[in-house]
Amino acid sequence: EVEDMYALLEDVKRAHPSVEAVSSGAILSTYQRTRVEACCERLGLTSLSYLWRRPQRRLLRDMARAGVRAVVVKTATMGLEPADVGLELHRKATRARFERLHERFGFHECGEGGEYESLVLDCPRFAKRLVLEAARTVRLDEMPAGCGAVAVLSVDRWALADKEETVAPDETSDDDSDDDASDAEPTDADVSAPAAVISTEVQGLGPRLYYPASAGDPCRGVVGVRGEVFRGGDAAGQVAAALEVAVEKLRHVALGLEDVFFA
Repeated sequence: EVEDMYALLEDVKRAHPSVEAVSSGAILSTYQRTRVEACCERLGLTSLSYLWRRPQRRLLRDMARAGVRAVVVKTATMGLEPADVGLELHRKATRARFERLHERFGFHECGEGGEYESLVLDCPRFAKRLVLEAARTVRLDEMPAGCGAVAVLSVDRWALADKEETVAPDETSDDDSDDDASDAEPTDADVSAPAAVISTEVQGLGPRLYYPASAGDPCRGVVGVRGEVFRGGDAAGQVAAALEVAVEKLRHVALGLEDVFFA
């Protein structure tokens, strides 16, 4: 994706020669920030990371106050379940819950540890808001409750709609008014308030597409294939080598790449 970003920025610079800098949303991931910086350096651009190392609790609150409306579209952590796909990040109830997960598990409240992925449905810079008219939650594993099951939102139908002028009372009405890193202690009412924006049916992948990776299972080796074990060569070569190994292992259990769900 680094070379794709480089090609995109190269096109932008060619079309708009006056562009001097690139702003990214990197918060905590050095991996993300340094790759943006590398592309910028090659193109003679300045990398701007205004959100870098901002306290995540305060940042999530500030984004809500700024009118950013986003929902969780993937869960992959202790404390979140497949039923949590669709949580509205701007709700006080969601932020209060994330605060408690942080205290319990070291949960990154902006998802910087891969705890969740999100999709922005509306923000001040959007001309229209995105409406998810039909969506399904798809489980990618069979982990028991409380063990960090992985699930994603599959959008079947979406549309653009005019902006809504009204703002729900609990979206921006945090009691604290200072700029401290911590929000006010959440109340029971905050935590129990409804926080889901999308009602979806949680579905599994089906018997053909899901295979447990328990000890002794032939698919355990397929799950464990990683490009980084192949030393030497560029990233593309390592990925190609990893895929060759995966194809061979899949063949032994009568499967192919068409049976793989890439997440």
